[in-house]
Amino acid sequence: MISKCINDNYPVDECINLGSIPIVNNFNSKVQKTKYNLTMGLCRKCKLFQIQKNINPSKLFSNYAHISSGSKSNLQHIKNVFNFINRQKKIKKTTRILEIGCNDGSLLNFFRKKTKKIVGIDPAKNLVKKILNNYEELIPDFFNEKNGKYLLSKYKKFDVIVALNVIPHTVNVREIMNYVGKLLSDDGIFLMEGAYFFDTIYKGKFDTIYHEHVSSFTLFSLKNIFDQAKLKIHYAKQIPVQGGSLRVIAKKKSSSNQWKKIYKLELNKKVSKLNTYRKTGKLIKKISNSIKAKFNILTKGKTKAILLGAPARGVVINHVCGFDENKIIYAIDDSKTKHSKYFAGCAFKVFSWDKLKNTKYNNFVLLSWNYKTEIVKKLKKYRNSFKLLIPFPRPKLQKF
Repeated sequence: MISKCINDNYPVDECINLGSIPIVNNFNSKVQKTKYNLTMGLCRKCKLFQIQKNINPSKLFSNYAHISSGSKSNLQHIKNVFNFINRQKKIKKTTRILEIGCNDGSLLNFFRKKTKKIVGIDPAKNLVKKILNNYEELIPDFFNEKNGKYLLSKYKKFDVIVALNVIPHTVNVREIMNYVGKLLSDDGIFLMEGAYFFDTIYKGKFDTIYHEHVSSFTLFSLKNIFDQAKLKIHYAKQIPVQGGSLRVIAKKKSSSNQWKKIYKLELNKKVSKLNTYRKTGKLIKKISNSIKAKFNILTKGKTKAILLGAPARGVVINHVCGFDENKIIYAIDDSKTKHSKYFAGCAFKVFSWDKLKNTKYNNFVLLSWNYKTEIVKKLKKYRNSFKLLIPFPRPKLQKF
């Protein structure tokens, strides 16, 4: 399959095919069985690795189930992000902040302790309306040319622009980055984070591939996009969150070479070659088959299992591996927005941890594997012993 690039409209060659999956954050009071084709390919020009057939963003994000404050680990990460930004550029009362994709306002709450000059924008109207509106402005909409022009006319410039796990979710990457460049002050910083191709998909961690994740960045492809927006990479670091992410700072002017170490490593891994990505597709097939085989062992005979976590990545694992939903009792998740709702694309529901008090099953599948330590510790409060299928970084069955 060949499609057109979301960034420069050049041809995109298919590299990975995961079949069809539902919208991963579609948790409803009714069973949602609709699925959408899911393939990823590489742009021949800018080398952005991306979903080839995108779903209307309004369908994905206008009523969003994922919340930033959904886990203690994620809240701690957000606090660490704030502290990191404050070290890079001291936040003062006069510092003007823009967060693209502010979600439930978790990061904004930290900035509010230092400055009141804060603007947040996010298309998830269900989340934005719940944020205490004591900021300069909260915009329940997508960041696009229309809102970019509006912010430019009203606020002129921002000293700090933040986008956590947002840019990889967008189909209008070039448009967004162009307005980030226009809105950023001459000495301002733009900080973004997103799942990093070489720490996730490249290693066979296919659970970061879903329709909301429009693209999976490399520093190589990011540089091409930043160049178009007249921004320069200032800093880059691999971080462990979300199974492996890339944190990047861009500025209008920078002579920093700090980021070039990662850039050179990518070149050594043949980041621009189509075969690099096609090899990854073969690895993913091998790993998904291994996870399914272990699920079948865990649920052999009349045995059933409970899913631990109902994150977007968990929906991908469930559907790509083809778990038999008749073998699943229910899923457990911390996010209240998902409780008593049907797991995306399935006929079983999601509940809070209290549900474990009423059932005696001791077989579990750890879908939120990136929070393994936190979840296993919590599970031990409900079970003295149990079996656990851990899908990544290597599929395994473990007894506790």
